[in-house]
Amino acid sequence: MINFQSKSLRARLMIPISCVVIAIIALISFVLIWSEKNALQDVASNVSVLAEEVKDQQETSVQEIETGQIKVAENSLNTKAESMANLVAGLAPTVILTFDYDVLDDYCFALSQDPDIVLAYFTDSSGQLLTSFRNETDQMLLSLVNDAESLSLEQLKDQLISHEMILNVSKEIFQDQEVLGGVTILVSRAAAQKQAESIKSEFNAMTVSVGTLFDSLQQGVKEQVQSATRKSIWISESLVLFS
Repeated sequence: MINFQSKSLRARLMIPISCVVIAIIALISFVLIWSEKNALQDVASNVSVLAEEVKDQQETSVQEIETGQIKVAENSLNTKAESMANLVAGLAPTVILTFDYDVLDDYCFALSQDPDIVLAYFTDSSGQLLTSFRNETDQMLLSLVNDAESLSLEQLKDQLISHEMILNVSKEIFQDQEVLGGVTILVSRAAAQKQAESIKSEFNAMTVSVGTLFDSLQQGVKEQVQSATRKSIWISESLVLFS
């Protein structure tokens, strides 16, 4: 009789012990799931932060390269215009002294055949125009000045000189150390802007590619989090069932 009561008591004690074991296993499983999920979410968060940092750095680099490229291209345009101005300034003294201003107009026309040159003109020592060539049919000039066909050369040059898309290169003309006048060449910055835009486009494409890479990485981490969570839940359930 005593033996039977002892067994019955042990059986009753086993029930709460089993519950405690199951609760402990469940708690451990929950902690494991929570820890693993948080760790993987931290990785996902770090990937996201890194992606934004890379994006910001790329944007800054693109802006710096774009600015540098514009400066280099404009220096090249300026150097070319100065070389041309030096050339015609060396040819102009005799033409000015003989009042053969039609030849100066021919020089202006020849200079304007360069795609970057919008307008060229000659002045005397007091700054008065010696030429009349207006280049009013040039598409670049027409895009920069409204109603260019109806404007005088004086009006055209004034509007172009004040335009942000124009580089102004001037060279004095000397004869025996006496200033006879000067030549001015107005150059469009369009070529420099075009080169910079091309570089910017290439870097933007690279930025998109890097962004896609980070998106894939973030998606992979997300899937890993989901997979690890499901696996941890399965292990937890198995432990409970077999305990």
